[in-house]
Amino acid sequence: MSQQDGEPEVLKLKARLYDSQCENAELGVTINQLGKELTEKKTLLNHAMAHIEKEAGRMYEVQRENTDLREKLELTTKQLTEARILLARAMEHIEKQTENERARLRMSGFSLGHPTTRPGLGPGPGPGVTPAQRQPSPAPAPVAGGSQNRAVPPHDYPGNRLSEPVHGPPRTTLSPTSPRLGHRRSEPIHPPPTHPPPPCPGPSTTPRPPTHPRSPPPNTISPRPGGRQDQIRRMRERPTTLTREVLSELVVKREPQRYHEWLAKMFVHIPDAECPQEDVWNLYRETFATFAPRYPHLAAADVINLIPEVFPQTRNLVIEDPHKRYIVRGLDRRKEVH
Repeated sequence: MSQQDGEPEVLKLKARLYDSQCENAELGVTINQLGKELTEKKTLLNHAMAHIEKEAGRMYEVQRENTDLREKLELTTKQLTEARILLARAMEHIEKQTENERARLRMSGFSLGHPTTRPGLGPGPGPGVTPAQRQPSPAPAPVAGGSQNRAVPPHDYPGNRLSEPVHGPPRTTLSPTSPRLGHRRSEPIHPPPTHPPPPCPGPSTTPRPPTHPRSPPPNTISPRPGGRQDQIRRMRERPTTLTREVLSELVVKREPQRYHEWLAKMFVHIPDAECPQEDVWNLYRETFATFAPRYPHLAAADVINLIPEVFPQTRNLVIEDPHKRYIVRGLDRRKEVH
């Protein structure tokens, strides 16, 4: 009776064991499916991370190009402003020189654009004035009534009277055998006057044209001091920036080696220079913050404390001014001229 009672229990146990095996098989299949899905998601996540890193590098390059364009635009604006100032000064100088020249010509008896009457010479040069009007012939001097030296009017010259022959009787045509006449000396048409001409009016009797007060001497343009070239050179200097290739090489390196190489490329030792500690930390964080999820960066305290390892001559100081200043003595940004 005991064996018959034990057989149902064994069968029940076998049935339970079979059910457990079936459940375990189903769980194994589910686990395998979950593993495949997890692998696929990991692959997609890796692709997404690579794409994010590529976009971050491209965005960094665009930001650097925008910074360069902004600096060039500022430099061009400053140069254009200086050119306008120089042009305005040159125009002012030219206007003053022109006014002085006009005043000088007025005092000399000339006028720009208007004919001026000069004493004893008639109308001055100007539009519509002929040479005869510009310098008229002086009238003949009066001669005493008993003198035989009288001036002959121009229309009474023997050569100007068509009805009378020139030099006496009519001339015949010369032939090769005709005797040649000797050289005749012509008598002067206007004999010299026997009395001197009346004296010309002196400068005291000549009415002077109205004059204008002499303007003060023009202001000369003084050259700019030599510091302008130094200012332009400083404007053309800009802090060193990392290229895309150098940044890609630094990102994959481990800290603190990456920080040491980056600090040597971005800064330089200058004995009298002072650099705020916050500037070093901000520049380091802006450079490597986009790669932080995959490549972690140093903390702020480590960034400051590791500076003397790269530049042993520098010192981290706290200046007690009205406000505390945390600086690095002997450190400055590396700059390049463009």
